[in-house]
Amino acid sequence: MPRLAGGDDDALWPEDDEPDNLEPLDPGDDGPSGDDDGGDLATVDALLARTSRLLGAFESPLPETAPFRLHDPEYGASARLDAWLGALKAAEDAPTVLATAIALDAWLMLEPAERGGEAGFALAATVLRQRGVAAHHLPALGLGYRKGRFRWSPHQGQEVRMAGLIEAIHDSARLADNDLKRLMLAHAVMLRCCEGRRGNSRLKELVDLFMASPFVTVQMATEKLRVTPQAVEVMLKELGPSLPRELTGRKRYRAWGVL
Repeated sequence: MPRLAGGDDDALWPEDDEPDNLEPLDPGDDGPSGDDDGGDLATVDALLARTSRLLGAFESPLPETAPFRLHDPEYGASARLDAWLGALKAAEDAPTVLATAIALDAWLMLEPAERGGEAGFALAATVLRQRGVAAHHLPALGLGYRKGRFRWSPHQGQEVRMAGLIEAIHDSARLADNDLKRLMLAHAVMLRCCEGRRGNSRLKELVDLFMASPFVTVQMATEKLRVTPQAVEVMLKELGPSLPRELTGRKRYRAWGVL
């Protein structure tokens, strides 16, 4: 038997000690595991065939069905919107609050937007803004509606609906006025801490930031005031008891807000 490359010492066995009991294999003999190999190959073939069938099912085109639509083409949103605009035009000579209630009632009744029921409160508030009652903001009419007991229904009479919506508008104005008073009081208390400060102090700007944003973080104040986070921490401590309420209740990534 030939030796392995690498020298005489690396031979698999010496030539003189070659085994004499090696018998040639029969070409027609599959060996001791021939039947098992045939069964394994059959199993693999069946698995490949099943995989091909599954892949073919995914590659085949889907059956034609009705297209999925987010909006119903027969809803008639344009006609409903035109009817709502007609209700607004008919209420031009009505008092401001009554015209707002009419606009909101018409929106809830007609539903011009197929999936935009909450938009009616914002659009009705534009009547107050256009007539100068709320020139600098858009009143949150839905706040008073959710806080109150009245619930609008198309089965109610028009007088009941109008009275309930006007009461909801009144509640919205009352809640907004309470929030405004709370902001003004917090602003006045924080401004007291700014008295006697140096001219280059940014504490007053931090107070203004509390008034302009619903919540303030150290990172936000750092970007707005262009100071270091350490300076913001010092200014927060200088506010003392007038510092707005901490909203997160955490030691890191904290936020403060007046409301």
